[in-house]
Amino acid sequence: MAELIKDIHSRNHLIHHRFHLRIEIDNLDAYEIAEEMIKNGKVHEISFMDHTPGQGQYRNLEIYRSTIAKYQGRDQDEIQMEQLLQEQMEKKTLSAAQMQQLTKMAQERKIAVASHDDDTEEKMALNREIGVTISEFPVTLAAARKAKDMGF
Repeated sequence: MAELIKDIHSRNHLIHHRFHLRIEIDNLDAYEIAEEMIKNGKVHEISFMDHTPGQGQYRNLEIYRSTIAKYQGRDQDEIQMEQLLQEQMEKKTLSAAQMQQLTKMAQERKIAVASHDDDTEEKMALNREIGVTISEFPVTLAAARKAKDMGF
């Protein structure tokens, strides 16, 4: 799909499709895939997403539990939720250095870089430090205001 979008984007059309690469930071395989796609001009925007329970849009664990149950088509009682929560919170993620490297590669190619579901000033400060310039979907009004104040 990315190759097709790249091909169509470069043609002389009225509409130029773009590819937004959304990188879930606990998908460790995403690093090499993202590197390749950025290097080969297949990406027009990237965003780093962290859907770990207990922060971001899942700060409220009841919302996380409900969402997981809906995704799996089961009642919350049927899911070993405490075990699932523990596993999700202990997952390895891309390092700040890896995200910074992808951001640098993207910026060298004039590709926009976003963070996703910002909920704290600390998270926004880290995103700013690694070079992110867009705060995509801050989850509270306070976070949105802070993102604006920080120049996102």
